[in-house]
Amino acid sequence: MLRVVMCPLDPVGKQMAGPGIRYHRLAIELAQRFEVTLVAPGEGIPAMPYTFRPAESVSLRSRTWRRTSSSPRACHSA
Repeated sequence: MLRVVMCPLDPVGKQMAGPGIRYHRLAIELAQRFEVTLVAPGEGIPAMPYTFRPAESVSLRSRTWRRTSSSPRACHSA
């Protein structure tokens, strides 16, 4: 199964603004076909079909990313 990591800047949890809600809903939809991890500020929402990781617990700088298609936004961790 392909994995998707989403990293919004807005908090995801009990109190969310528009961007946080959109990322949350998109993660739910993508989780029907992919293994989704949402890395965001906030406490997350329990019992969702995706994995939530608090942004403070993840260091994205330590990863190497490479493209998997011609799309400039499509990449995966090496």
